[in-house]
Amino acid sequence: MFAGSVVLMHTLAPQLVGRPVDHWCRPPKGLQHLPPAEWKNMAIPLQADGSYSKCSVYDPLVEDGVRNQTPVPCNEWDYDVESVEESTISKYGLVCQDAWLDHLSFPVYVMGAVLVTPAIGALSDHLGRKPTIVASAWVLFCASLCCGVSQTFALFLAARFVVSATAYACFLLLFILLYEVTGRERRTRLTLVNTALPITLMPRVIDVIRLADPGWKVMKLLFVLPCLALALFCSRLEESPTWLLSTWRMHRAEQVILAASARNGVNQNQAELTFRLLKLQMKKREDASLTVATLQGGVAVGLAFTGGRALSVALAWFYLQLSFYGFHLPPETNGVYWAATHTLLQGLLYCSIGWLVHIRGDRDALSMCLLLCGVLALFLAATTYDGHVTASSLLTLLLKCVSSVGFSVNYSYMAEVFPTGIRSIGMCCAFIIGKFGTLSAGLLTSTKKPLTLFILHLTMAALALLCSLAIQWLPVVMVAKKPEEVARVLSVSLMSEEQRKEMIKASLSPGCTKKDPKRRKQKSRTRRKGHCWSPGRGAASLSGAQSPTFGTPKRSPLPAQTPEFAVDSL
Repeated sequence: MFAGSVVLMHTLAPQLVGRPVDHWCRPPKGLQHLPPAEWKNMAIPLQADGSYSKCSVYDPLVEDGVRNQTPVPCNEWDYDVESVEESTISKYGLVCQDAWLDHLSFPVYVMGAVLVTPAIGALSDHLGRKPTIVASAWVLFCASLCCGVSQTFALFLAARFVVSATAYACFLLLFILLYEVTGRERRTRLTLVNTALPITLMPRVIDVIRLADPGWKVMKLLFVLPCLALALFCSRLEESPTWLLSTWRMHRAEQVILAASARNGVNQNQAELTFRLLKLQMKKREDASLTVATLQGGVAVGLAFTGGRALSVALAWFYLQLSFYGFHLPPETNGVYWAATHTLLQGLLYCSIGWLVHIRGDRDALSMCLLLCGVLALFLAATTYDGHVTASSLLTLLLKCVSSVGFSVNYSYMAEVFPTGIRSIGMCCAFIIGKFGTLSAGLLTSTKKPLTLFILHLTMAALALLCSLAIQWLPVVMVAKKPEEVARVLSVSLMSEEQRKEMIKASLSPGCTKKDPKRRKQKSRTRRKGHCWSPGRGAASLSGAQSPTFGTPKRSPLPAQTPEFAVDSL
């Protein structure tokens, strides 16, 4: 959740540090004592609308008492700010013939995530979640510090490039870590909250900071200190036990799981027995060799295995990021009450979607969000073309809310699509396809022509409806209870020492075998061995490790693709 706030703050940073400032040509050294109004009246040409030119000046200023009417471009400017560092526009002189550099800033920022995040995801799958997260967080802190002290625009762009790559990597990997350490019953709720709070509250925080205008020095602290706090927090994380199990690092996985059980107040003997059961189940899985081969063969096999599901999620990412950033990048201009209504409505929608996910599953909830976005985009196209300003503003507000909710649901479902061994790089690759939607969002913020907006909204509506259909190819993910056979096998871990002894005694008792004539041969065999076998009771033999007939379900309780262990279930 905190990482999501850091990402959004840096993404929406141009609203705070890149705001437009009024500027005019700087007077020569001999005339710098003149007040701005007098200088403009003497040397700055007038434009067609009666305003002073921002990019030209008369040269020479006076010739034989008659003003020369030939304007020429100027190379230096004065700005209507107390300090030139109040905006990147004034600090780096991104005006007039250099204004295109300011438009270059956001694409460079997005390309940092596009080009670098997949590599960080691959490192996470190979080296582990924790070392990759910690390294990314500290690099993010250094890059954000460099943004604040850079004296050239080239260095500022390079620092923003690194900020984008590491910020998005931190958020995605922390989201994956949260997903992997929570059980199915709590996972959907926690992952939704993890994205819902930053998406709902951070735009309002940005609005408050922009209105307060605290100054450049305070602004730098607002961007650097959260990155430092995130790096310190990440340094205290534990490795994902799910990743450790999927890569067969059993000793380290046992350490992490036992430490988590101690923090959660679970008896250590019970936790150790549970882990022994888990290891035994993993060894008995029929597809364990396939999982290892997939991890050793590289990510290409795993990505090809997920196939169309990953493509459908990536297509949904493209639309959702196009819609989300297309409407959130411009600052809120409709007033405080409109922003409060937006926040309240979005909160209600998140509550509704949480209930819908619990009832219908992630797939139907995501498909419904995309379908609603498509319908709203159709109406928005019509109202924009007809010039209905109030209706267009209301539909834009609704689209902001629905696309934000779909944003969160797609995060939750994307983690389900990819198995543990390739989850990081899979999510990162799908995510960078969505970042091309972020780049395309600039079209919505730059164009003002009704016909162009009409075509863009129609295109977005068609894309949303297409994504809604594509999502239906994905499997349904429901929040369900554990199977009874899993509970029966793992229930022994919840027994006390006395209960386990009684269970062993009962299993060794000659009278424990059911008097079933159909099973006489089996009874005689088990009695000759000195044991009494029954389904579900073989787990008790773990404490003595003597029985060769350990009873395990034919179907593994672990997921089909990769072993997962929920720390919060301890």
